[in-house]
Amino acid sequence: MSDLPDWLKLMKDQRWAALGTISKSGTPLVSSVAYHIAGMPLPGLLMHLSELAAHTGNLLRTPDCSLLVSEPDTGIDDPQLLRRLSLVGIATLIPRESEDFGCAAKQYIERFPNSEMRFGLGGFHLFRFVPRKANYVGGFGAAEKISGNRLLEQLF
Repeated sequence: MSDLPDWLKLMKDQRWAALGTISKSGTPLVSSVAYHIAGMPLPGLLMHLSELAAHTGNLLRTPDCSLLVSEPDTGIDDPQLLRRLSLVGIATLIPRESEDFGCAAKQYIERFPNSEMRFGLGGFHLFRFVPRKANYVGGFGAAEKISGNRLLEQLF
């Protein structure tokens, strides 16, 4: 039996999330992205995003965003029973020329080996999402608010 909180198990088990960003006009946009929980030197959730995607431009203008990680729906049980974690935070670009880019890219590629070729393309950017708070729903009637400090301590 693991001592990890259920929300952390969910984060580690999944790799696909809904990303909520804010457009230039202020309207919300939700899209799907792959993420990797990265350690040092830049602890956070890494996302490797195409500049052709609207969410990338949105993050470059307004780094405030949210991620929703959910247990997959099998179509069998009540979807209200699905575990889900909604994170609110900031996503910032990791510049290619920065000292930390290589290490962060290596960690991302280890999780997603097929992404390696996209790192050679100029139109993809690596972002680091740092959560400030979260809400976890572990099923019907089971909910928990998670502080930024607790997220940072246990996630990274």
